[in-house]
Amino acid sequence: MAALIKNDSRMNRMGDGGSLPNRSVMCIWHLATDDSIVHVEADGYFDNFADVLEIGEPIMASMAVGSDPVLKFYIVATNDGQAVTISAAE
Repeated sequence: MAALIKNDSRMNRMGDGGSLPNRSVMCIWHLATDDSIVHVEADGYFDNFADVLEIGEPIMASMAVGSDPVLKFYIVATNDGQAVTISAAE
């Protein structure tokens, strides 16, 4: 799958995934952005990706790539088709 670019953030899908409810393999997403952690964790940041993100999928986020890079992991907590929320992976 080609990278998805929305709002200057690049999302790459790793893995084939599957269709709910019988999915046996989940996708792993990689976000590469110059945005800060505060920006990425803000409400609405992932809403533009609501059409592809599924609840429970992990996101590996490389943030502040152009300045002081940070790597952090998240999980898609909710997605109603328009609004996506994430939570920090533990």
